[in-house]
Amino acid sequence: MKSQVSVVSKKPVWIKWAIIGAVSFVFMMTATVFLCMQQFDKAQNDPYSKVPFSSFGSYMAAVMDPKRQTVVVQALRTLTKYQRHIGGTKVELAASEAELRDVVDTLRSTVGADNEYTIMASDILAKCLVKEKKYAEAEKVFAEVVQINERICGPENRLTATAIVNLAEVNKDLRDWSEAGKLYERNLAIHRKYTDKNSTQVSTALEEIGNFHADKKDYTRAKEFYNKALDIHLARNDRNPSERRRMYEWLGYLEKRQKHPEESALQYSKAIDIEIAQGNIEEAADLHFNTGCGYADNNRYDKALSQFDEAEKLLAQVKSVDDEFLLASILEWKGWTLQRQKKFDESMAETQRAISLLEAKPVLRASEAYFRCLVQRGDTLQVWSKKADAEKSYKDVLVQYRKLKMKSLTGSELDEMLDHYYELLKSSGRAQNVKQIKSELRI
Repeated sequence: MKSQVSVVSKKPVWIKWAIIGAVSFVFMMTATVFLCMQQFDKAQNDPYSKVPFSSFGSYMAAVMDPKRQTVVVQALRTLTKYQRHIGGTKVELAASEAELRDVVDTLRSTVGADNEYTIMASDILAKCLVKEKKYAEAEKVFAEVVQINERICGPENRLTATAIVNLAEVNKDLRDWSEAGKLYERNLAIHRKYTDKNSTQVSTALEEIGNFHADKKDYTRAKEFYNKALDIHLARNDRNPSERRRMYEWLGYLEKRQKHPEESALQYSKAIDIEIAQGNIEEAADLHFNTGCGYADNNRYDKALSQFDEAEKLLAQVKSVDDEFLLASILEWKGWTLQRQKKFDESMAETQRAISLLEAKPVLRASEAYFRCLVQRGDTLQVWSKKADAEKSYKDVLVQYRKLKMKSLTGSELDEMLDHYYELLKSSGRAQNVKQIKSELRI
């Protein structure tokens, strides 16, 4: 009798490893979900980071309802379109205002006033109103957004803080300095309470308050807040130095406004070093130009010309329409500076270079810079005692003004030029001519 041998079947190795992998995957996913839930619970209990979910039910109800689904989707498509085109022309913005109001009303009636999309639509609508300088209307919309965020997120939430800044900005546009200042300070207090003392949120809030004081022309207070923001950037030792560069530029601007050309040049030079290191040639040239303007405004003409020359050398390395416009501005200021030094031949040469550069392209010929250069040419000729040439130049200015319809210049550059023209004609008893021109142009 033969003995029976039991044969145990062996599973393939790949099945064993597949089972181990599946078990490991399930374990990892479970652990990940557990950790995410912990973080979510922590965030929901954190007044600063809490994410609102109170409107989720109303949103799902609207999306699941076929009758309302199409309306909501169309509203969100419109919202996305104007998020991308919010920087458009005034005509586009005027059209978008009515459309966005419809979007806001649609979303309020379908997904609720507290829904994130409704809030987003209201925010974009308010920004469009700001673009159109309808500040009072924008203020009402931004105030509603703040109130909604306070209700669903809390008064110290980061989303509420963002809404507060938007409201502060429009109050600043309305010149309600007291209310704007309180809102900026509230935003700073929220970030200081819940984030690190050297956080990006705190430095940004400090910079915004600096901008606020600069707009009020309280340059001492503005400098105080810019320096505080700069200290944070230096403490963080940011890999991206653009934040430090911006602070140096702001500080240079403030010193220039306070007529401290050397201090301004020092701050601008720090910003220039950063721009050069990053290969931003045009930005560095613009900073040299601003440094030169600071010197020129304070009668430091040689130093001004040196800075203008440095700016022009840098611009020679790049080519674009924007660079040509900046170059024309540099040449305009060089011409004005040389005129102040009574170097009339050189002044006329630089001013004419600027005029030729601007005349070469229609987009530049329609700019205010072109008009200013034409006026400067007439002024230089008048100071140079070339009255006949000056009179011809001023007449050319008026021709260009009427041709380009530069209504934005009435009462400013045009009025100043006409005053010079008046003085020129006064000596020959023809001052009445300018009075007639002013009446015609409604100056």
